[in-house]
Amino acid sequence: MIKGKFLAPFFPHRPISKGAIVTFVAVWIMSGCVGWQQRPTKMDVSPAAQVMIERLAGQNHTLSQFKGLGAFHLNGTEGRLSGRMGWACIRPDRFRAGIFDFGGRPITTVASDGSRIYFRLRGEEKIHQKSARKANLEHLTGTPVAIGDMIAFLSGQIPIHAYQKARVIDSENGPALTLTSRRGHRVETVYFYEDGVSPRQVRMYTRTGADLYQVDIGRPSRHNGYEFFSTLTFSEGQDNHLKIKLDKIWVVDHLPVSIFTLKNP
Repeated sequence: MIKGKFLAPFFPHRPISKGAIVTFVAVWIMSGCVGWQQRPTKMDVSPAAQVMIERLAGQNHTLSQFKGLGAFHLNGTEGRLSGRMGWACIRPDRFRAGIFDFGGRPITTVASDGSRIYFRLRGEEKIHQKSARKANLEHLTGTPVAIGDMIAFLSGQIPIHAYQKARVIDSENGPALTLTSRRGHRVETVYFYEDGVSPRQVRMYTRTGADLYQVDIGRPSRHNGYEFFSTLTFSEGQDNHLKIKLDKIWVVDHLPVSIFTLKNP
């Protein structure tokens, strides 16, 4: 409890009543003094947004382990590169990808065991590694895509980041799901085709609501009883674009854990 002694230095010439103290504290709180600002603590999700979120979360939710093969085209600040890409994943955080030129020669290999991320570049024997907690695949994709998000996209799912408020709005070519943080910053926007079911684009934002990257999504393609995205195009601004075209998916029961780490020879 705040006592009269606490406020005495501000009013040295007259006594302070208990009622005046209560009034002062109430005004101090209500006026937002010292940067205090009330923020929502409860989720604020519209019924339409809830339907969309549940649908996205349910997409391929039983899929656990899979492998894939496709073509890639990278346009970056250092030029263009095309080739083949193979990947293996255990959801939610184990990932391995091999990038090859059209001659079959390896360009780079990336792996993550959930705690560390490893990568090897062509012409190098040394394995580079760092903590996976804050790591992303920018050196591979040209955009700061988190490993967990890449696994989700490759598995045919849309990653849903933490949010406080969710709404469905009308966009130019169909509805859009908007996710907002407790501070009122943009978190994520998912744009749908006119059917309101199939996502066509995802935009991710930083913690302050600035643009981070976007993913353009091709129509669903059915493989092994699951629906995957036929193409994924990751981009950041005008300079970096990585397009992955899905050719083949294998749903598997067991992937050896050892493939998600890389070791020096």
